[in-house]
Amino acid sequence: TVTQRVSKKLRTDISTKINRLPLKYFDSTSTGDVLSRVTNDIDLIGQTMNQSLGTLVTAITIFVGSLIMMFYTNWIMAISAILSTIIGFAFMTFIISKSQIYFAEQQKELGKLNGHIEEIYSGHHIVKVFNGEKKAKETFH
Repeated sequence: TVTQRVSKKLRTDISTKINRLPLKYFDSTSTGDVLSRVTNDIDLIGQTMNQSLGTLVTAITIFVGSLIMMFYTNWIMAISAILSTIIGFAFMTFIISKSQIYFAEQQKELGKLNGHIEEIYSGHHIVKVFNGEKKAKETFH
């Protein structure tokens, strides 16, 4: 029910947004493309929410049940397990925050590399005609 309500609200909001778009937008973009994107995106969001909410309820139930059983069996071990998990998450958050800079830089360089490869691949004949292979290899390296 929650997923269906969210999907309906999204459809209503998008319908309102499409009705406010100027006509010149539809002159430059095919109507089928716009409607296809909207429909596919909302359907994908609805399917993902359907799957995620069921999994979320199951995961929460298992988590709470496990905590209860851990405290019932041995409360000292349960507390040590919870503390070690919290410390692990804190350590992981610290590492991720430090490595995020390098990840962003790697993605930027990967984008530049992919752009260069795409240009050389799509314009392969032009590169060959103008003897640009050596320069392309140097840029690649």
